[in-house]
Amino acid sequence: MVQILAIDNYTKKRLVVECTHDMSEKRLQHIFKINFEKSIAYGECFDISFSIRLPKELTVLNKDKEITSISLVRIINKPIEELEFNVCLNFEPRAIKAFGRHIRNNTINEIPGATKSDYNPSSDIERYFDIEWTSKPTIIKFHTYSPKYDQYIIQYFK
Repeated sequence: MVQILAIDNYTKKRLVVECTHDMSEKRLQHIFKINFEKSIAYGECFDISFSIRLPKELTVLNKDKEITSISLVRIINKPIEELEFNVCLNFEPRAIKAFGRHIRNNTINEIPGATKSDYNPSSDIERYFDIEWTSKPTIIKFHTYSPKYDQYIIQYFK
């Protein structure tokens, strides 16, 4: 069963997560919304973290062919100044890529800027999500100013 937890990193409060499907069914795509405690004002910064657990998912993937991705979709099309989108994994992926997608015309472009490095757990987030790293963790980072896409995708090969 898929397990998703989210936290507001400023207030340390748990956020409500809504999944659009039955979380016990096996799927190629898991779609969920993270709801803030209160509306975010125009120009206001926010910082959230979430954990998604897909039990045994990596054990059924073909390590030579399967690609996994995590995406972030911006629902409101107002400009923002800066976007930082990171993914932490309990293994080092063989390859990573980042993509941007315009939902209106469904165009997807590979974009530069995704990097990977060792991740040194050092915050309350690991305790909040009860993460037990089974090997040396890796972080995939993507950062951009004045983001222009509706959706950002971080893709990785195990």
